[in-house]
Amino acid sequence: MILTPVSVSIDHILLDPNNPRFADISDESLNIPQSKFSDEKVQKSAYDKMMHPRFDVQSLAASIETVGFFKVDNLVARKIDDDNYVVVEGNRRTTAIKHLLNQHSLGQSILSDEAITKLRTIEILVIEGEIEDIEDVSKVIQGIRNVSGIKEWDAYQKAQYINDLIGKGKSPATISKMIGMSVREINRYYKTFSVMSQFKKDEEYSSYWKHSFFSHFDEVLKRPA
Repeated sequence: MILTPVSVSIDHILLDPNNPRFADISDESLNIPQSKFSDEKVQKSAYDKMMHPRFDVQSLAASIETVGFFKVDNLVARKIDDDNYVVVEGNRRTTAIKHLLNQHSLGQSILSDEAITKLRTIEILVIEGEIEDIEDVSKVIQGIRNVSGIKEWDAYQKAQYINDLIGKGKSPATISKMIGMSVREINRYYKTFSVMSQFKKDEEYSSYWKHSFFSHFDEVLKRPA
């Protein structure tokens, strides 16, 4: 398997119209032939499906708009003709970028022209090799990312992260745009973490402190009475 970094215009990065995600929101069969991937109507349909609330692309777009597009996880794609690449991993991020560019073209974006220019050409990782190998590698990458997946932080770890950001002067509204959580959730996590910190420092009860108590404190604080 070879993954080669290539800088590509966002216009030549195609959404996967056979994305397994679409099975949740559509009864249409996911068997569009590769020769049709670059068709404008096919891409418009894939874009519209990716903008479904279930996939929460709006929150991701808000994050990119606030902090920029970081290559922490590269988009992975495979070449399908002389000009175009279809996304193997990163359809949500690709859709978010296309959404921001669409909003900019309509005059509805707060991004600067410099930021927009940076989003028009991005670096992706291209799978290279024999056709059969590329297809196999594509399935492996999708499985690693979306089936076994990245382990999500537990509630206390999330609260600690939010506490650190607030400690560095970030407002709940800014954090909300950065990470896609609601302001209400962020305030709740911050409040619970603060109370747990007091408990941890208590002379009499600190020896009983456990980070796994977060859910208990959270439930208590939801019920002020």
